[in-house]
Amino acid sequence: MSKKSKAEKELRELYFNQAYLESLEQELEVLNDEYGLQGVSYDGVGSSTDISDATGDTATRLADKKVLLMLKITKQENKVKHIVEVLKLLTDREHKIVMMYYIEYKPWWKIANEIGYSIRQTQRIKDDAIAKVSIGLYGSDE
Repeated sequence: MSKKSKAEKELRELYFNQAYLESLEQELEVLNDEYGLQGVSYDGVGSSTDISDATGDTATRLADKKVLLMLKITKQENKVKHIVEVLKLLTDREHKIVMMYYIEYKPWWKIANEIGYSIRQTQRIKDDAIAKVSIGLYGSDE
């Protein structure tokens, strides 16, 4: 898959990735609330087999689950933030076209009508914007 194709895929999935991030954050809140992890520090608890009692095993499992969840959240936050920051580098016109096409799923004729350009010119602007997004996300081959 080319860098441009990957960039287009990332744009189409942006809101879904943001929804996934919110879901992970809610899962962490539930974990904190349900098991009272906010009031107890498990920082010193690892996935050691030295703890044999049921409470210790539960604490270890919950601490491990919390750490994994926090890592997922951080990774997802960085991914979404990177895409959003790259989109900010586009011109207003490019940004509007990209958002209408990839996020709002508008057809070309509607985008062209709203922007005030021909369909072909609107597609060229989108192509130039995707080239920029691709470089912003994956770097240049040069």
